[in-house]
Amino acid sequence: MTSQAGSTRRDFLRQSGVAGLGLAGMQVLGTGHASATTNAATTAKRYEYVFTDGLATVFDIVNNFRKVGTISLGAATTRIQGIAFAAPTGRLFVTYGGPPANPPNHGFVLCYDLVRRKVVWREPAPTGTGVGSAEVTPDGRKLFQPAGSNQTADPTWHVLDTATGHAIGAITGVGGRPHDTVVGLDGSKVYMGAISLNYLTVGNTSTDAILLRVGPFGVGGPAGGGGVKPFTVNGRQTRTFVNVNGLLGFEVGDLTTGRSIFRVDLQDSGFHWNVNARGPSHGVSLSPDETEVWVNDQPNNRVHVFDVRGVKASPPTAPVLRASIRLRGTLQGKTSQGEAREGWLQHTLDGRYVFVGDAGDVISTATRKTVTKLGPLSNSKFCMEIDWNAAGQPVATSTRIGLGHVI
Repeated sequence: MTSQAGSTRRDFLRQSGVAGLGLAGMQVLGTGHASATTNAATTAKRYEYVFTDGLATVFDIVNNFRKVGTISLGAATTRIQGIAFAAPTGRLFVTYGGPPANPPNHGFVLCYDLVRRKVVWREPAPTGTGVGSAEVTPDGRKLFQPAGSNQTADPTWHVLDTATGHAIGAITGVGGRPHDTVVGLDGSKVYMGAISLNYLTVGNTSTDAILLRVGPFGVGGPAGGGGVKPFTVNGRQTRTFVNVNGLLGFEVGDLTTGRSIFRVDLQDSGFHWNVNARGPSHGVSLSPDETEVWVNDQPNNRVHVFDVRGVKASPPTAPVLRASIRLRGTLQGKTSQGEAREGWLQHTLDGRYVFVGDAGDVISTATRKTVTKLGPLSNSKFCMEIDWNAAGQPVATSTRIGLGHVI
């Protein structure tokens, strides 16, 4: 499914390398009104949205990450599991568990119109299951919502009509404990990671059929390891970079052959941890120009930077460690909301900064240093960039995942 919206997004990225967001729906903390254009040279506003219970806090990326406003998502919007945004429609989607009194395996999906400043719909997850990290197609028409990673063995991704929140299909048999979702830049494929499966599953967004399984991942790791955690894909959808259970580092998968081609274990570079099947890297982001992969290191409280330019070569060559950055914030312990800190990583669309979820660090990719800390990001792994044009319309988004944009 190559949509007009997907083409518009690709054309815009070719011209500018940035994406759009607006001020609609915010409680504005300063004076004046933000503006932006779709031309990189004149883009006025680019914002980072950080989501915590019931709230999105908005920071101005260009102006020293100044806090510019908040958006109320409602008191019930707690235990957030995923966020997604469709620039063509201006609609934000939040998957969440709700108040603790709700059954732990139940979940909800919220649709919020950022342009019109209102909730469009709020629906329970299909079949009463939990929710994982969902993603929307670039044209804004379909939302792929995993059944939930914490409590359910249901191997299903529900397909929701974004106009109503109602289920219009499903991709079944993916793998137990559905976790994370990515939709490729052209909107034709959806990538699904399940914690209980050591393969990444690729689906067709038009037919909801499974096309390919990529892996196995975790081979040679500890017993019980290998399930897919956070992952990303490149712009041409030929490579994937995957965090897996039981690995300090990441693996590289070939999306054309379905094979795992490289395993990068940071223990080989002298970074150690108490090996078990659960951790310890939860966060991987590919730079927009696809030259670097950044990966979290929870036990050593670091982010590592790898040169991955050779990964797409023929024959491919392995990633090379270039930098290890000690965080100013922490990936240890629990957030103020009582959640275990795992981390997350997301590049800005111009590639100049990386946001570290659960630690709060904003790192310059040029200097490899933390330039500031965002308070809400110290207690959240849910963030993304959205930029707006001068007419107050959103024009693009980074999505929650730091994807490659070489097309």
